[in-house]
Amino acid sequence: MKKTFIAVAHVMLLIAVGCAEPPAPNWFSLNAGVKTAHNRGEYASAIALAKQALDLAESQYGKEHRLTATSLNNLAVLHKLLEEYNEAESCYMKAVVILEASLGKENAAMATLKNNLAAVYCKQKRFADAEPLIMEAVSIYEKVFGAADPSVAVALTNLSDVYIKTARYKEAEQCLRRAQNIFDETFLPNHPYNATALNGMGDLYCAQGYYEKAKAMYEQALHIREHALPPDHPDRAASRAKLAVLHEETNLKTQDSSSPERQ
Repeated sequence: MKKTFIAVAHVMLLIAVGCAEPPAPNWFSLNAGVKTAHNRGEYASAIALAKQALDLAESQYGKEHRLTATSLNNLAVLHKLLEEYNEAESCYMKAVVILEASLGKENAAMATLKNNLAAVYCKQKRFADAEPLIMEAVSIYEKVFGAADPSVAVALTNLSDVYIKTARYKEAEQCLRRAQNIFDETFLPNHPYNATALNGMGDLYCAQGYYEKAKAMYEQALHIREHALPPDHPDRAASRAKLAVLHEETNLKTQDSSSPERQ
């Protein structure tokens, strides 16, 4: 039987974090708008709404409130997507401090923040900084939700990316196999999260020079995303981009192997 998905994605926006009082209607509406714009790939609109939500949370609840931390996380997600990595890191670090003070270190929201911050470090090639954060996130998710929860699988795909980038291929494959098993037990085969694991396997094969295997993984991931996501969703474009890069890379390899040796 498929389990109910209760976890958070590696860059999913948080809506509220365990508040004693309900969020103000305007704050909730702004964050709903942030999430909608984010899902449509309208990042400029999303970041403008996210900044409004942060200002509202700070003015209405204070700079140390959990809703402020939520707003900071959401803003950081968008800064990362816009490749504004220093701004993203700053927002995440502020959110971590707030949540540690109010919720402690071992809760799902903290795991999400650490997972998201690690994704920023990966973009900056700061893999030594990213790895311990993701491992912490995996451990927290396992304690809070159980070892077979999709949030664990999402974090494992992020960890596999660190291992691929640092040429630790066996460890990467172990993470991806475990993640795929969790997704298989949780979702139907055409769910976008299955595409995440397939993309990871494609990256692993590509890094090792197994281009045909990589192509098969990327094509499966694109097929899932084209059927499960709206036409303008950024993940569809990302899958097409992976295939284009692979095609270009394999063409260059073919040209190099067929060129005459220089004397």
